Amino acid sequence: GPSLVRKISQHIIRYTADRVLVVSQCLAEQYQFDDRYCTLLPNGLRSDFTQAGKLDFAAKFQQRRILFVGSLKAYKGIEELLKIARHLPDMNFIAIFSCSDKELKRFVSNREMPSNCDLRSACADIEQQYCEAFALLNLSLPDACIESFALTVLEGMSSGCPCVVPLVGGHHDYFDQQSGLAVDARETVIVADFLQQLADDSVLWRSCADHAMAAVESYSAAAYRARVGGFLKSLDAQYASEIRAGGKG
Repeated sequence: GPSLVRKISQHIIRYTADRVLVVSQCLAEQYQFDDRYCTLLPNGLRSDFTQAGKLDFAAKFQQRRILFVGSLKAYKGIEELLKIARHLPDMNFIAIFSCSDKELKRFVSNREMPSNCDLRSACADIEQQYCEAFALLNLSLPDACIESFALTVLEGMSSGCPCVVPLVGGHHDYFDQQSGLAVDARETVIVADFLQQLADDSVLWRSCADHAMAAVESYSAAAYRARVGGFLKSLDAQYASEIRAGGKG
């Protein structure tokens, strides 16, 4: 968020919190709390988010559906998405926005939309869209928005999608270039060329997909519950020790 808000939050947290949980190393570096207050506890997938067991890789590759999931905000790289779609008229782009029908209609009415781009204000089968996607785009513009974790990237990777991601953000705790491409979204030609390279090389595409899934195996809902459980157990033990030693609990 804005630097002023971050500074105010940091002062409040520093003087009121006994412990601070952050979801990524990127966030820990932004706030720079003392290590004794700060614990890295990465997010995990939703418990109802099924991972790669039912993926049809042949269909994913052949259909070449490029998926974008996010809010309908300029800093999310919406205009860049449309430019990339125009560069690749033979590929289908599906963009699912967290917005109202009215907001989406207003957005579309003010622009000339590429015919290969399907924009939706909601989606009842979002998990299926991930399962069928050829690749996932996260086009957030880092000078306007640095994502603290980028859950959509995690969901895409767990569904066997090579991903295009910003150069900075919390997703770099689990993403590397073997899972896709890290680039400034305004480099739309580079993004389009990368997607075309994947479409032209099934071996490269599958390698990225497999590496992406392997990289996020430890981010399942079960693994997240285990991390939280371990943190709470250690916290309980620490406070119990303080009480026995006569400290405050």
